[in-house]
Amino acid sequence: MGCEGQSYNERRVLKFGTLNERIGKDSVKDFNACGLTLQIATDPVVTSEGVLFSKEAIFENLLKQKKSIQRQLTAWESQQSAEDAKADAQAVADKESALAAFHSQNHGAGKWETVDMGPVVNEEGGGANNSYATDFERIQNKEMKAFWLPSKTPDAKVVLAKPDTSTKCPVTGKKLRLKDLVDVKWTPAPKDSSCLSMCPSCKTCFYNATHIVVVKGTGDALCKECCAMVEKEGNFNGKVVRKRDLIQLQRGGVGYSASGTQVEAKRFSHLGAGSGLCDVRGQHAGPRSAFGLRY
Repeated sequence: MGCEGQSYNERRVLKFGTLNERIGKDSVKDFNACGLTLQIATDPVVTSEGVLFSKEAIFENLLKQKKSIQRQLTAWESQQSAEDAKADAQAVADKESALAAFHSQNHGAGKWETVDMGPVVNEEGGGANNSYATDFERIQNKEMKAFWLPSKTPDAKVVLAKPDTSTKCPVTGKKLRLKDLVDVKWTPAPKDSSCLSMCPSCKTCFYNATHIVVVKGTGDALCKECCAMVEKEGNFNGKVVRKRDLIQLQRGGVGYSASGTQVEAKRFSHLGAGSGLCDVRGQHAGPRSAFGLRY
């Protein structure tokens, strides 16, 4: 019996379908942690998507991506060169075949071998090196049904696609360049404070729940309220600030579901994960139902 013979409550107890679980705040990094090392970022830089990285870590990651792209590009160029050489060889063979057909049609009474097409047999006696002398052998090989021969074994052709030459952000997967990174300047909090950094304008401490905005021109990190005032004035520390110059920093993990930083894990099961209260019988046996149904 499959899940179609069960009620909704039975399927729910047996955990059929997609299982959802909201992961806690421990699975989300802090607001000042690097997206690669998951430690407090040193020489922090931020992307246009608001992801914070350590400068050394993101530089090393982008360099590794560039080397990988170069390897893929070299392999693709080699494949293209091989395909071009194969196409050129096929064009030459087609031209020779057309010439042979023309000669056979217009000189049917004579021998087509009288045309100077090069030597038919190698000087060493190792066989034919002319395409016309190997036509019969090629046709025979094509029609031969001896599938056990290595020459008749089909090959799975590996076709490489042209790689994308742009580097990606390791967190969001979007295009990222070195010049898109913005240095972040944290304003240190007093030593007797419970936080590490604060807003330079209102002296508000920064925590995971704080909305932090980075000014692209200066790199200063402000709270959301001060950023609204800066955007309204259009100036910060003598530099013109527009809306596009403000980067919303990704928040850290908090314990509230409405924060928008929670991660949800999903797992789909065709047969059901089972309640764990019953023994599994047989190699492919499913769990026994809590309502007396057996599988």
